[in-house]
Amino acid sequence: MTGRRPSIAVVGAGPGGLAAATLLNRLDCDVVVYEQAPAFSRVGAGINVSPNATRALSGMGLLDEMRKTACRPTGWTSRRFDSGDVLAYLPLGEEMETAFAGPFLQMHRADFHDVLVEAAVGAVPVEHGRQLVGMDHRSDGVRLDFADGGSVHADFVIGADGIHSRVREAVFGADELHFTGRVAFRGVVPADRCARLVDDDFTKWWGDDRHIVIYYVTEGKEIYYTTSIPETEWREESWSTRGDVGELREAMSDAHPDVHTVIGVEHSTFKWALYDREPMPTWHEGPVVLIGDACHPMVPYMAQGAAMAMEDAVVLYRCAEEDGVSDFDRTFARFERNRIERASKVQRESAKNTFMKSGGSPEWLYGYDAWTAPIR
Repeated sequence: MTGRRPSIAVVGAGPGGLAAATLLNRLDCDVVVYEQAPAFSRVGAGINVSPNATRALSGMGLLDEMRKTACRPTGWTSRRFDSGDVLAYLPLGEEMETAFAGPFLQMHRADFHDVLVEAAVGAVPVEHGRQLVGMDHRSDGVRLDFADGGSVHADFVIGADGIHSRVREAVFGADELHFTGRVAFRGVVPADRCARLVDDDFTKWWGDDRHIVIYYVTEGKEIYYTTSIPETEWREESWSTRGDVGELREAMSDAHPDVHTVIGVEHSTFKWALYDREPMPTWHEGPVVLIGDACHPMVPYMAQGAAMAMEDAVVLYRCAEEDGVSDFDRTFARFERNRIERASKVQRESAKNTFMKSGGSPEWLYGYDAWTAPIR
């Protein structure tokens, strides 16, 4: 590549892919994002943006824009599913922001994504309708083949294409997702049609075999909920599959009345099966590397999927900046060494679904700063 700028193909325009593309564009290389969806759409979902993620965003210059539509909850209350008795409480307002040099925000996922899209589109090309169907990595780079019949060549590839990653499959072979035996319902309801959520603005209601999380999004104008419920048969994993509100209410029949204040409102709900994978022993091979859910997919019980992807993007950029863009093979190896232990730990801890149920300190998780963590 002597005498020319290396080309990087980022497959997937989720949070990790967009953040990585935006950051790597600051270096002397050509970056293009390939996204299989025909366009970005506003899918109804919420997202927790914990201090480890907001510090990553701050270093990208995007935190102030995120704050415009976000809510900053005063605290996270864990309550018993039926009685509402308090199990634990974690302050999340000014106290959290001071302690961890970054706020804890809650947002509509589309608002979160829109900020990243705006930052990326102003810097790098984003090609829609590019569904990856094949990939051949060879000594002179990588050829990517798409369902529309087109092909492109890149010196390096970043697979940021999620839990069903075609990049991972092309490099490491097909493997089987693990169905957790659980499904989640999620929905957004207008806040002005609900009473306040007990005395809390962010609550996780813990049952013996199920839970529901409820919090405000969209500047407090909407309330978001998501659940985890046992399921043996239904296994569809899709963010856009409609669910049955009646089935949701039946599954939550023993829940505290405040839960039914929210889910009792007429609205549309969505249902998806929860899958995960065991931590991968390696994330890269030659000119290809995986980030985000492509290499460490996790169930959403710690709300860290997007945060881990943001951390990945920042550390990958820091490694590339330090190594120089002529040596991405070294960069990918160093990135993996510096990220795999932490991401795998979060992946395993999330699967336990015990985080903050009985209190404790989240410093090990929220205190990480991807911009200043030592690079080995």
